[in-house]
Amino acid sequence: MGKQNPVFKAIVLLLIFTFIVAAAGTVFADKDIEDARKSVVRVRTIAKDGAVLGNASGFVIGLEEPLEYVVTNYHVVDPLYWGTDKFETYIWISKDDVIRTKVFIELPDTDIAVLKINKEHLLHGYKLLALGSRDMVSSAEEIYCIGFPAAEIADLKQAYWTDTSVTKGIVSKETTSLGTAVYQTDAAINPGNSVGPLVSSGTSSA
Repeated sequence: MGKQNPVFKAIVLLLIFTFIVAAAGTVFADKDIEDARKSVVRVRTIAKDGAVLGNASGFVIGLEEPLEYVVTNYHVVDPLYWGTDKFETYIWISKDDVIRTKVFIELPDTDIAVLKINKEHLLHGYKLLALGSRDMVSSAEEIYCIGFPAAEIADLKQAYWTDTSVTKGIVSKETTSLGTAVYQTDAAINPGNSVGPLVSSGTSSA
């Protein structure tokens, strides 16, 4: 893992401790679901022999373009999860557009990792979400889950933001898991959604 930039480490710590980490991702404030979809990327774990180990979702973070960092779940980059350390992690947009990444920050206790994108292929055209605090979200409020569920991978030939799946539900309960605040939701979440954002419908964008 590369040297941890303290600015981005602080961003991720804020993400975990000030905001809410849920089973599918992080709850954000953004009134425009279409804009929120523009933050999401597909993360693909590929073994050194070329076999696809798994697919997940992630979202971009940063201050301005070009974007260099993507948040995903730690288990996506965990050798123990895959049973091997002979793999690499990519942002997969299409078979002709595969972007190499490396692990920049690991936070296994909260299942969060930050990936750093190869500097020769930084991201343009993605939307940065405004982060929402707990007091902006309430029980029974409508939320949306955005990501690339793995069930679609057999038919999905590309992974642009227009290809994301959006499901709708409510905040069922706010609770804690291993000391971290989490939301329970009834929005449909499938393997592969990790760590797509949960977007609150009742708050405004920055």
